Amino acid sequence: MKVTLSRKTPLLQRVSRVLTADPTITTVSYWDGRNDTDVTVAYADDEAVGPAPRFVVTADERLEGSGIADCNPLGLAKALSRVAGGHVKHISWAKPGSSRGAEPVRFPSPVGLRYGSKVTDTLTMAPAGSAIASFVVEIETEGGPIQYAVVDDSEFLAAVCWAAGVIASGPVLESPRQLTPIDVAETYVRACQAAGIVIARQEPSS
Repeated sequence: MKVTLSRKTPLLQRVSRVLTADPTITTVSYWDGRNDTDVTVAYADDEAVGPAPRFVVTADERLEGSGIADCNPLGLAKALSRVAGGHVKHISWAKPGSSRGAEPVRFPSPVGLRYGSKVTDTLTMAPAGSAIASFVVEIETEGGPIQYAVVDDSEFLAAVCWAAGVIASGPVLESPRQLTPIDVAETYVRACQAAGIVIARQEPSS
């Protein structure tokens, strides 16, 4: 699979390194306006992909044309719920730059206890307090609740989640739909793990 990256892509070098290490990616180059590659990596509103490629992978939620959007830690958390055969009950996400709130949330060490704010009924954001990021996803299944947690360098986690969308796009390149990691959940989660993200199952909080 041939991949191009917009030069404006944040974490460009980290994303590129993850892609170069994957055996399914044959070439990684920079977007030059041509439309002869399989997948382009960019933000959905990046002007560098004006002549829209046929398949775009983005870290944000918006997407023009076909491709996979929402390739970020939240996308990974939602993909985990699909793999587990359930649905997301709640996601707690600690990352650098988030504002402190009043809601206590416990993350794996070294993040630990943080105070965040509810963004929606299913999402609480909290400040990580360092360059480390973490999320905890609570999943409801027919067999009972399941909880997974991830903790890693924030930039590495973000880059892997973005690149995993490219790796997972192989089987769905011909899809005209706008997809998310949930639609390619098993491949997406495997790609994140293969790149070095450790996903730990925890005892659900009471």
